[in-house]
Amino acid sequence: MNRLGLMVDLSHVSQATMKAALEVSRAPVIFSHSSVYSICKNPRNVPDHILRKVASNGGIVMISFYNYFLTCSKEATISDVI
Repeated sequence: MNRLGLMVDLSHVSQATMKAALEVSRAPVIFSHSSVYSICKNPRNVPDHILRKVASNGGIVMISFYNYFLTCSKEATISDVI
């Protein structure tokens, strides 16, 4: 995908796959709809050690606004997103 100029989207992959992709990707990666694991312990969310690798890679993590991924509860506010 790097050779073709495609961005690698790592949303919904396992943490092992996140790590493996970041170790071999020469181009920035993207998480098109994920949230932060340390805030909400959902397996779809990105843990801190991967967030640091994404920063080093120049990639981005776009936040999911789905309550159960953002706050692990029925409710979330814009403050939770910020």
